[in-house]
This record gives sequence, C-alpha cells and structure tokens, in this order.
Amino acid sequence: MKRIFFTLLFTLLSYSVLFAAHDPVSRGAKAAAMGGASVANVDFWGVFNNPAVNAYIRDISAGAYFENRYLLKELSYRGLGVVLPVAQNDAFALNVQQFGYAQYLESKVGLAYSKKFGESFSAGLQFDYLNTFIGEGIGNKHSFTFEFGLFSRFNKKLSLGFMAFNPARMKLSDYNGYNDYIPVILKLGARYEFSERISAISEVEKDIYRDFVMRFGLDYKLTDFLYVRGGLSTGVVAYSFGVGLDYHNIKFDISTSVHQVLGPSPQISLMYSFNKKSEKSQTNQSF
Repeated sequence: MKRIFFTLLFTLLSYSVLFAAHDPVSRGAKAAAMGGASVANVDFWGVFNNPAVNAYIRDISAGAYFENRYLLKELSYRGLGVVLPVAQNDAFALNVQQFGYAQYLESKVGLAYSKKFGESFSAGLQFDYLNTFIGEGIGNKHSFTFEFGLFSRFNKKLSLGFMAFNPARMKLSDYNGYNDYIPVILKLGARYEFSERISAISEVEKDIYRDFVMRFGLDYKLTDFLYVRGGLSTGVVAYSFGVGLDYHNIKFDISTSVHQVLGPSPQISLMYSFNKKSEKSQTNQSF
C-alpha cells in the first residue's frame, strides 16, 4: 500500500508540483515581490533566473533564499548561488536548489557561463543536473538538461530579457512506455525605468503544454537603501508585495505572494558581495 501511495504521489507531483520545482520558477524575494517577473532584471538573482545577466555582476557574490510555499514545510524551496566574474566581460555561476522534504525531495544543480558583448548585450548558458528522490524504497531518478538566456539593454530606460529552459525537451523518466518529460519553459520580459526611483517589469511565460502566464511588477526606491515592491501574476491569479534593503555589500529582501485559493507563500533572501563595489559596478547592477 505504501508503494502504491507514493507512486500516486509521484504522479501527482510530476503533473503539478514538479512544474514549479525543476523548472526555472523565479527565485529570490525581490522577483517574488514583483509577481515573479525576473528575466529582465540585472541583479545577483540572475544566478537563478536568467544566466545571461551574470556577466554584468562584477564582484564575487553569494546569496541564498528560502520560500515556505503556502505555509507548508513539505513544500518549501531553498537555494544557494555564487557568481564568479572572470576577465572583463565573463562570469561563471553555480546554483544549488532543493524542494520538498525527507520523503519527497527534488534537487537541481546548475553551472552557468555568461558573456557580455559590449555594454548592451549578453548571453548565458547553464547545464543542469536534476534529481528526484521518493522515500519508502522507491528511490532516485537522475536527469540532465540545459537552459540559456539573453539580455539586451536598448537604451537607458528599456531592457529586455529572454530565457529558455529545457529547449531540447529532455525526459525526466519513462515507465511502461509512458514518457515523463521535463517542462519546456520560455520566458520573455521587459523592464522600464520611469525615473531613478521607479521602474516597472513585465514578463510572459509559456510552457509548451500550458497557457500563457503574465507577470507584472513595480519597484519603488523609497530611500537610498529601502525599496518597496508589488506585483501580480495571471493563470491562477496571485498578487505579491515586499520590501528590500540595499546597504553597502548586503542586499536583504522579504516578500509574500498570495494565491487566491491556497494562500500566502512568504520568501526571504540575502545576498553578499565580497568586494567593495566600484562606481562602474554599481552602475551596471542598477539598470
């Protein structure tokens, strides 16, 4: 009976929860506060959200996040990322993420390389290792895939970002002739700066087997170090809000997104830059 139960659980999770665990759901409380829109943001959290923007991070940086999805510890997300700039326009990045609990655990490890072509365009490629563990003796499943991202700054106000996850449509598993594929996700987003204090971001996401999802967010710089944010996403409608602190080498963000049926999902994230930011570095990370 236990084996049957966990087999049914795996089937359910493969259809619903897995969609939000192994695929590139936006990470970091900053993006979560803005409806989950992320691919057009130039910040450290590109280590999870768009590998192309890592090339704009000029200081060695590390960060972590934790999300308590729907206030259920069994549905918690956590992750750690590191960005290592090399040369003048290149960067490597490593991220490790987990979802679930002792009896059902999904893990993802990504290694990315990013390159900047001038100040207005960059590209990044990330290779992913995926592991799904189910308890009660059912065991592990290992998979590999990749993702790539593009970023372009059209002018001082408008930036565009694109990300494709698992474009080769790799399989997660197969059982008795039934193939369970890793989701194929495409994201296209834009960020517009109305002023030095106010910016807006929007994004469209498409799973090849699901409807389009739209995300919208606003970022307002209240003081030199305090930000307030809000956002909205479609599909099953959810709204979000949060605050962020940017103090010297430390960025701290906290947010909550609220699902109209399942309730709130609070998230917290912290990033630290190991080098003192130069004036150029601060400029690159601000747009």
